[in-house]
Amino acid sequence: MRIHRRNARTVGGLGGFLAVWLWLAGPIPWVGAADPLFDKQVRPILNSSCVRCHSGRKNRGGLDLSTRDKLLLGGDSGPSVVPGKPADSILIDVLAPSGKPHMPPKKQLPPAAIATLTRWVSTLKASDAPAGANQNAAPNKGRAKKKRGRRERGRERDDD
Repeated sequence: MRIHRRNARTVGGLGGFLAVWLWLAGPIPWVGAADPLFDKQVRPILNSSCVRCHSGRKNRGGLDLSTRDKLLLGGDSGPSVVPGKPADSILIDVLAPSGKPHMPPKKQLPPAAIATLTRWVSTLKASDAPAGANQNAAPNKGRAKKKRGRRERGRERDDD
């Protein structure tokens, strides 16, 4: 393929323009907002144990754990994590063996995984919460009530 001199100058001019424009535009938001602890340790835990039920169309409890920002937004019960306060975070509470409700529902996460998630929440700052997250909501309050199945509703009718 042969490039004419006139076309080479145009291509070079566009490349220079693009470089200057990117330099003037400043830092790219998703590059500066990197969270290495989340990317290397927390995301794999969530992907292996939580994302199956808490992402995409199937975000139970209104909670999507597919990205860091969506996790920080929280779900129907309010914020899933309180930055810097793992003891007040619903995410850490439901992972404990005595958590009500317990997550994941059919197994227990290893203590090392829970410790990693706890350490990550404790490193967060209030400024890490994305716009729209209600971090002022009372932690562990207003959790969504568990839906009753047909059997439980039927028992109420039989008792009446």
